[in-house]
Amino acid sequence: MRQCTGCKKELYQLSRESSFGTPIYDDEQLFRVLCYKILQTGLNEKVIANKKREIEKAFDQFNIKKIAQYDESKILELLNNKNMIRHEGKIRAIIHNANQIIRLQNNYQSFSTYLWQFSKNQTLNYDIDAHLLSPLQFATMISNALKKESFKFVGPKTILSFIHEIGIIYAKKVCIYKE
Repeated sequence: MRQCTGCKKELYQLSRESSFGTPIYDDEQLFRVLCYKILQTGLNEKVIANKKREIEKAFDQFNIKKIAQYDESKILELLNNKNMIRHEGKIRAIIHNANQIIRLQNNYQSFSTYLWQFSKNQTLNYDIDAHLLSPLQFATMISNALKKESFKFVGPKTILSFIHEIGIIYAKKVCIYKE
């Protein structure tokens, strides 16, 4: 487990990548992290980390195409799974967002291409570049763009945590969670 050096917030790695903040370009991995961040909204990260195995299984290892096809019976199954985060709005948002990612893949080649365009395909390092937009302002910009693309449960703080974990922004010495 990693901690933010500024505020001591515990940072739980939710992706399968070897290191928190390592740039991720694979659409399935990006979707996995986004889903975890959506599920975590309003909850302690430790709750999600402790249920990770069950969540992976319940959501078909976060296969975008499978999740995009979920129907009402699958939603009911997820809502009745005691090992899941049983929040209907979050579950429906994940299914909806899977469909939006498929649409973005058709329009932008990949979800990764769409996301990384905001940072001009590079990691923004807040430890060395003081001229960048604040992390929350940058996350808000991406959040608003995703909302325009019809994504759900993608508020600025959710997106801030998401882009930090997937390596779009980097900050080891600077706390990005306090504004």
